Amino acid sequence: MAAPVQIFVSYSHRDSSIVREDVAWLESESLSLFIDDRIDPGTAWPDELADALSACSVVLFFASDAS
Repeated sequence: MAAPVQIFVSYSHRDSSIVREDVAWLESESLSLFIDDRIDPGTAWPDELADALSACSVVLFFASDAS
């Protein structure tokens, strides 16, 4: 069985409430997502983001006026 596709979620934090709803739905469909609100405190953000982007097959960009 193939590993689940990792999806990198890119969004403006001002749109968090909308994005969280969509992320919950995508995860309920058994999709594997990376979203930055799950980065542990004290983690080096640039390294974590670079690693996540390298591991992802798809980037999901939420376009809005805020983004």
